[in-house]
Amino acid sequence: MLDTINLPLFVDLDAQQARLDAVEQLHQATNFYTVTPVVDDLLNRLRWPECGGRLLDPAAGNGQFLVRAVEKLLESGDVTDEDLLARVEGWEIHEQACQQARARVSATLQRHGRSHETAHVMATTIVKNQDFLTQAELSGAVTTVASNPPYLRRDKIPQLLRDEYDALLPSYAVQDLLHSFLLKSSKAITREGQIGIVGADRWLYAQGAAILRETLGSQLRIRHMAKLDCKSSFFRPKSRRAGTLPRVHPVAIVLGGGSGQELTKKPIYPSATTTDYGRYPKLRDLATVRLGSWLGPDEVFLVTAEQARASGLPDDVLVPVAGAKDIVDDTLQAPTRYAIRTTPATLPSEQVIKHLNANMHLMPPSALRKRRNTPWVPPEAFHNTPLDQPTLLVRRISRTPQAIRLPAGVLAIDHHLSITPNDPAMFSAIERALMAPIAQQWMQERARPLEEDWFELTATVLRDMPIDLNAI
Repeated sequence: MLDTINLPLFVDLDAQQARLDAVEQLHQATNFYTVTPVVDDLLNRLRWPECGGRLLDPAAGNGQFLVRAVEKLLESGDVTDEDLLARVEGWEIHEQACQQARARVSATLQRHGRSHETAHVMATTIVKNQDFLTQAELSGAVTTVASNPPYLRRDKIPQLLRDEYDALLPSYAVQDLLHSFLLKSSKAITREGQIGIVGADRWLYAQGAAILRETLGSQLRIRHMAKLDCKSSFFRPKSRRAGTLPRVHPVAIVLGGGSGQELTKKPIYPSATTTDYGRYPKLRDLATVRLGSWLGPDEVFLVTAEQARASGLPDDVLVPVAGAKDIVDDTLQAPTRYAIRTTPATLPSEQVIKHLNANMHLMPPSALRKRRNTPWVPPEAFHNTPLDQPTLLVRRISRTPQAIRLPAGVLAIDHHLSITPNDPAMFSAIERALMAPIAQQWMQERARPLEEDWFELTATVLRDMPIDLNAI
């Protein structure tokens, strides 16, 4: 009878393929594996396997941490198969990487006397081909987490996976994939548990990770932290551009209860020394530091004198600007670009509206969404920025915190940093202080390092910079 036939459940092949594609895209962005010496050092600092309990790698990759954890456990004495399965576990979302991890764990078990069949079954049990962030239910079940979890900014995570993570995790833990793994790992460990990771350092100081740090800090402290050399600590680095290493600055960190450095909302800088900066005033005490507005691409709110004349823009709405294009040999050149000043409360002149309408197609959609109700205002408004005093511009990407003088009336743009002294008489003293060794040291310790001795300065780092007013 037809009604007795067991028909297979319907499978949405398109959805299945979409998920496979998303996982593959994620893998290609994050398959960034750790060399054995770095793995061994971290496991030793975690006192594995002497620490006892269960070890978890929530992002197993090709099994580097699991292989060394199994090896060390087997070398520690007589370990039954049941004990081993109870003590080591890994999760890996990518099927091919999971198969690689299982094969490597199986080979390790066979070297220690297990049969091929037994080793295969055990490796399949140890390494799960599932998404730790959405499928793991391990609350308080793990003693030690040891991993090189993926780090990828939220906007780079495939949309399908991003939606799943957004639905399950708090907003403060989804800005980077590493944040999600840190939070979920902290939920998986016992009260006396520990987490050892090799990962990008930006979660330690980024403002967007402040709540994450505070949340982790309610349970854990930093027991160990060391910077790693990206070129020698990893293999198969993830792609950023062809032929280049990724722009990450990794650290090895051990988190646990008891004594150690506190985790709070305050930023932690892995390069910071023990220098006492307390005898110096901070720049925030002497001046106002502002982030230069991003006005979008050229030809919309940024125009040349020729473009302004061609559009008939009135002179009273044009403000000379200073960005990277306007500085040569650390000196501001004669103005060649102008910002169109508008305000949210007032419709601009007919000439301005006509110019904006003709060129608004050049503006990225994300910028347009910011000003849906006031499209005549740039993505980051500057109409309230005071321009009545000379200012100092510090470039956002720089090798030093040296400042460039801007005359009154010139607007810093493109997220370069502008400094307006509280007392105009302090202008030259602050300018000299930004070239002092103590300012350079502060930047090198706290600004985000890029390639070839370049750094990315933030307003927070600059505001807190110690100012040596006696610098010559």
